[in-house]
Amino acid sequence: MARKTYEIGERRFYQDKLVLGQVEHLVKMLRSVGDFTMDLPSVLQLVTKRYDIISVVLVPEALTRGQLVDQLDNGGAKESEKFLRDELDWETLIQVVQDFFDCNPVSALSNAVRTLTGKLEGSLMMPSRSNLKPSTSPSAGDGSVTEPTPEQASRLTRPVPG
Repeated sequence: MARKTYEIGERRFYQDKLVLGQVEHLVKMLRSVGDFTMDLPSVLQLVTKRYDIISVVLVPEALTRGQLVDQLDNGGAKESEKFLRDELDWETLIQVVQDFFDCNPVSALSNAVRTLTGKLEGSLMMPSRSNLKPSTSPSAGDGSVTEPTPEQASRLTRPVPG
C-alpha cells in the first residue's frame, strides 16, 4: 500500500496506515457517535459532522504520524482541523475516505483479529472451574490438595491452648 497524498488549499497532506496513537484518538471520537457502520456512506456522513476525524487521518506533509499524534495528545491539531473544514472539497473528501479503506483494510484486520483470537482461545483452553472441585477425602502423600471438613475447619479457628 502506497502513501496517499493530497493537495488541499495549497497545503500538502498525506495518509498512510494508522499508527496506534491515531487509532486511539479515532476510537475516542467514535465512542461518542454510538452505533456506526464502517462503510463509505456512513463514514462520509460521519466526517461531515465531525471534522476532527479527518484531522486525525490526514497528516500535514511537514509532520510524521508520531508528531501528529503528539499534537493530538496536546490539543494542538485545532488549526489543522479548522483548515481542513474550510479548505477540503467534497471530491477530495470522498477520495480521502476511499483511500482510508485502502490504507487500513478494516475487514482484513477484523478477520485477522478473529483468527488470532480463535487461535489464542484454542491454545489457552483452561479447564472450567467446575472441573476443579477440591477433594474431600484425605489422600496422604499423593501431593493433592484437599479441602478440610467442617470439623477440621472449626479446629483451625480455635485458639491454641498454651
